[in-house]
Amino acid sequence: MVACTSHRSGVAGPSGNGGTLTASIGATPSTGRAPVDVVFSSDVHGGQGTYRYLWSFGDGRTSTAANPHIQFPSGGSFDVTLQVSSDDQTATAGPLTVRFDSDVILSCAADPIEAVAPVTVAFRADPRGGTGAFTYRWDFGDGTSSTAASPTHTYAIPGTYRQVLTATSGGSSAVCNNVVSVYGDFRLLSCKATPMDGTAVQFHATPSFCLFDRCAYAWDFGGSGSGSSVLTARPLFTYAAPGTYTASLTASTDGGNQSAACKVTVTVP
Repeated sequence: MVACTSHRSGVAGPSGNGGTLTASIGATPSTGRAPVDVVFSSDVHGGQGTYRYLWSFGDGRTSTAANPHIQFPSGGSFDVTLQVSSDDQTATAGPLTVRFDSDVILSCAADPIEAVAPVTVAFRADPRGGTGAFTYRWDFGDGTSSTAASPTHTYAIPGTYRQVLTATSGGSSAVCNNVVSVYGDFRLLSCKATPMDGTAVQFHATPSFCLFDRCAYAWDFGGSGSGSSVLTARPLFTYAAPGTYTASLTASTDGGNQSAACKVTVTVP
């Protein structure tokens, strides 16, 4: 197999013996599944003097051989032409279209993948392989779909949505998916206080969601003392003296755009 690229005007080949210069080309095979080796052939008549060949294979490569062998490593549709010169005559053959399939390799993305309803999500496809021309089928997980390459879609109702993309090129296709989590109002599902040894109390708050696992917590324990991890959902606080205390919490997520508060009363001996 010979595959080459040249910027010269052509390599000398057989000679013509007069008449109008004509050329035709063929390819074996002209279809198939990449990678594939293709034998190109030329049939040239007329002209006066040595034939000079310049092939263009539609993918940026060229050859100056009379009958080159070329490998196409990936799928696509390629228009092949040949320019032949002899003395002061030039003839062009083609384009001859060769078409090869290959497996589709697909990745896709959604931005954002977590948000508070309503939210508009931008979807992006990154396909490779196939024949180079792709069709798309997006299913957004809420009964709606799109055939655009990079669609946007608005989710108005909280829920967990599995987006599925099918990209097809020639006889091959591939599928990829993303999960988009859409939340409603931010709230605290529970706010508890459990007495431990002495005057220590274990507090525990459960938020309805934390965007990208990020929530902020601000506790006021209602009395003096000391604690550990007081900026978390589960702080341990030791009061300086026995008594009945009302602790309050303000929790937030989404950079503080979503917040909720709760109070809990605890008696320590």
